Amino acid sequence: MSPQKHRDKTEVKVELYTYEWEIHNFDLLHNNGLAVESSIFQVGNDKVQWKLSLYPNGDGTFDSDGYIGIFLRLVSPGTGPPVIITKCEISMMGRNITFKKDEFTHNYSFSTPQNGWSLFLHRDKCINALKSDRSMLVRCKIDKYTAIETKPVQRTKIFHIHNHRWEDDCRKLWQEPHLYSDVKLLVKNEKLPAHKLFLTIRSPIFAAMFTNENSEESKTNEIKIDDAEPAVVKAMLEFIYTDRVKNLNLYARKLFAIAHKYELERLKNLCEQTLYRSLNAQNAGEILMLAHSYGSLKFVDSIADFICEHFCDVVQSRAHYKIDNAQLLKRLMRSVAMLEL
Repeated sequence: MSPQKHRDKTEVKVELYTYEWEIHNFDLLHNNGLAVESSIFQVGNDKVQWKLSLYPNGDGTFDSDGYIGIFLRLVSPGTGPPVIITKCEISMMGRNITFKKDEFTHNYSFSTPQNGWSLFLHRDKCINALKSDRSMLVRCKIDKYTAIETKPVQRTKIFHIHNHRWEDDCRKLWQEPHLYSDVKLLVKNEKLPAHKLFLTIRSPIFAAMFTNENSEESKTNEIKIDDAEPAVVKAMLEFIYTDRVKNLNLYARKLFAIAHKYELERLKNLCEQTLYRSLNAQNAGEILMLAHSYGSLKFVDSIADFICEHFCDVVQSRAHYKIDNAQLLKRLMRSVAMLEL
């Protein structure tokens, strides 16, 4: 039995911040022991506040005369911890030159709110290389440690799930139907290749053709379709393979009929939805007759309700002449009469 193993990982989380402070006419600052202070700047979500203190000609400590001193001061710990572990990098720059860059790490708190250098840079080294406006740029980069988190090491994944789906394969067979084709649909003068598997699992009518060994379709592997145009049959095949029709609004009326013929119920529902969205006073009579011939009772009711609500517009457009079913006309007349009561 192999020994058990456990491995942890400790992560030190850090917030990074850069503050830049430009001091104009720096060469005029030469008072010994007096500091120039930056504005207060805030770092991190816990709103810790800082400022820089710069001594242009010594901070009053021993041998600091003639040197520039620079310190990072903690103004307020905000909502952070009582001790703030901070790494600080300070640079002083003039005209196309960095005079000096240095860094330190310090545990800031109320008892130790400041850290930096009394002898950061000799003043004479930078005076002659200031910018054209006699300014100097101080850049302060702060890495503030926010948390230390230890957690178990997860096993490295050594496998990849390929982003390839069944519907991609189905669409490929629809776009290239000659691949592995085992049946043809004879439509007018065209022969459309297809696959029995897709036809039978989507349509009970096609399934009945190929499960009957004595049927003409089963013997010849050909299906004759004389009551639809090739474009409509191609749209039906697109639905059979991909469960959608790209230009359904162009073929909705004719697809409605062929979907009814081959019992493609979902395609019928999609056609009903598309036809209802296109409904207006001019086409209401024709769509009502389609609904009566091929649709569900609910679809017929929806079209009839629309005609009753817009009866004057339908009559004015003469769309009611398309309704050649006596029972439908009687129903509409009764519904309109009820609305007028």
